[in-house]
Amino acid sequence: MHKDNIYQVDFKNNVILSCGTDRRIGVVKNEEQNFLQKDFLIYTCALSPSGEFAVYSDNEAGVSEVFSTSDFKPVKTFNNENLMSDVLILAKEEYINDLKKAISEIPFCSVELCENEKIIVVIESENLEDELNSYKMLEKLPNIISINMVFSYQDLNDDIQKAINSGAIETIEKNENAENVRYYGSVFNQFS
Repeated sequence: MHKDNIYQVDFKNNVILSCGTDRRIGVVKNEEQNFLQKDFLIYTCALSPSGEFAVYSDNEAGVSEVFSTSDFKPVKTFNNENLMSDVLILAKEEYINDLKKAISEIPFCSVELCENEKIIVVIESENLEDELNSYKMLEKLPNIISINMVFSYQDLNDDIQKAINSGAIETIEKNENAENVRYYGSVFNQFS
């Protein structure tokens, strides 16, 4: 199924999901192998607890997509323009509707998927402080069995540009002759 290195594998409810450097998202379900071919390396992927849905992130395009593992049809696509986190909340089914209503009132949060006792919430904000505040508000909701941050994405274009402008990349990539490099990792070698 994969022709190169695999970055990540997930296994839930007899479904295997994988992604890697060959730009493929592989799914093994009901003893059948299938894959999605994308245009860039797929660094991260995960399955819903039932294995019915999967999500992957294409960092080059800044897109995350939830799709059905049965027919590979997209369920939801997210453009990662700023910060985006996926949060998994577990609660008894009797509290799901009340929780969905409460989540809709929390800034930067949206319920993207509900399945039995599980709610997938997306926090999409412009800065880390807003994201963390929203997550803290989610943690305080009543009747939650557990809450976990599943994915967190950041738009790092500004940071990358700062590194390029500072000359740090050239310094890191500069080839030095070994005899010109002084190693200070030994207690026997003193600083000069």
